[in-house]
Amino acid sequence: CEHPDPVAGRFTMLAARVVVVLATLGSAATRAPRRAGVRPSLRKCASALGRCRMAAEIEAITPEFSRRVKVSSLPSRKALWKQISATEEECAALSERFDLPRMTSLNATVIVRRGIGRTVAVKGNVTADYAQVCSLTNEVFDQHLAADFNLIAHQDPASLESDSVVSFAQVDDVDEEVLEDPDWLDVGELAAQYFYLAVDQYPRKPGASFEPYYESEAPDGEDGTFSLGSMFPDFEPPGQ
Repeated sequence: CEHPDPVAGRFTMLAARVVVVLATLGSAATRAPRRAGVRPSLRKCASALGRCRMAAEIEAITPEFSRRVKVSSLPSRKALWKQISATEEECAALSERFDLPRMTSLNATVIVRRGIGRTVAVKGNVTADYAQVCSLTNEVFDQHLAADFNLIAHQDPASLESDSVVSFAQVDDVDEEVLEDPDWLDVGELAAQYFYLAVDQYPRKPGASFEPYYESEAPDGEDGTFSLGSMFPDFEPPGQ
């Protein structure tokens, strides 16, 4: 059966073919993920497995200065007193971690006792001898540091919401953190972290001073005013 208008007939047939092609492409796109061989649930499992492997690698990192205390066995009315010192190898590892030229000693005195609820109160002092690079002269010089620290370690993250614990922390002006392992506290790593918090991030060697540099066309001793030099001979400051 022929269409009364040949041009309109050809246009109708072309439109029908386009509809068929689009329908085929849509069906193929819908089936594509199934032909990929990986179901969405398997992709989610693979992503979760990757995150677990990354977490395991992070947890596998051993602190350079580790001295662990089993807080789950602390007596209720008696504080634990510990005096710890880093070995030569541990000092070298810590200096590399903190990007220091060298570290010759790191010592800490730590007192650990049971706190309110499922918390552990920590009070300590850290001293260290190390070297830094002067931020002005780029020279290496020796430093000595002594710093105190106070901490409430939470064995249970829910105890962070306790009003009594929060008010206790605010009154005593202490830091707070949640223990990764509720049974153990690494006082060596704690001392290393508080050492680095007390380190001057812009150290200045004793006697070093900043001397401003001025470029002037006049010979030294004749004029100390600032000049832009011969590059701008006709420059006049605004308002003059």
